[in-house]
Amino acid sequence: MYEQQALVQTNGLEMALNNIDDMMANVMEKLKRDLPGPSRIPRDLVRQTRQILGTAGGQSCHILHELRNLEEIEREREEIDRRLEEELARNNMDNRNRPQTTNRASVGLWATSQPHNKQLEQGAAIDVSNKIAGNSVRKRAVTDLKVVADTPLRKRTNLRALAAAIGKPKSTVHEWVKRGMLRSHSNAIKPYLTDANKITRLRFCLDHVDPYNMGSMPKFKTFNNVLHIDEEWFFMSKTSQRFYLLPDEADPYRACK
Repeated sequence: MYEQQALVQTNGLEMALNNIDDMMANVMEKLKRDLPGPSRIPRDLVRQTRQILGTAGGQSCHILHELRNLEEIEREREEIDRRLEEELARNNMDNRNRPQTTNRASVGLWATSQPHNKQLEQGAAIDVSNKIAGNSVRKRAVTDLKVVADTPLRKRTNLRALAAAIGKPKSTVHEWVKRGMLRSHSNAIKPYLTDANKITRLRFCLDHVDPYNMGSMPKFKTFNNVLHIDEEWFFMSKTSQRFYLLPDEADPYRACK
């Protein structure tokens, strides 16, 4: 008995859902047919249809989703029309221009009215020159390079150090180099030994020769009482160093003893 009642209820629900689906198919067809035209979607019809679908269960959720999309499209169209009306009122445009503003097909009309299309029809060369007279590019900022000349050479060995010393971005300093406002100069260290220095060095070497072994094979002293300096001190100045200088700045001269 209960099985028969459940079967009857199930058949009735299926018939109701089929009727609702048929009704909604007709409604959706009408809404989609009227949407591109000037008419608007009746909001009360949308609300009533959504209430009917809400009582039908989850089998018609896809139709609810379609109705939400149509309602969202309608709101977007109203917003576009509102903005167009404000633009027309602000620019004092005639209503005859409105179809050209709102219709996508009017883009083709605008394109055909361009001067280059007329030049193509006449077989003449297309004029692509700028209509703005004079130099219309962005004006370059005034650059004072005196701060670069006042920067010590030890802080001008690379772009990053120079940019940090003068308080400018590294990209700006790199742009100066590309434009020729700064130049790169590689400097090799020069020996600065006088004759007196050479004699002193020779005497230093002779003083450390062991006098008791002055025969065929002289030997140096043990150097046990001599303080040795780490070799890193001899490489504090690089053999070749790069500096960034001004175009009219003199090349630096480095020398060591």
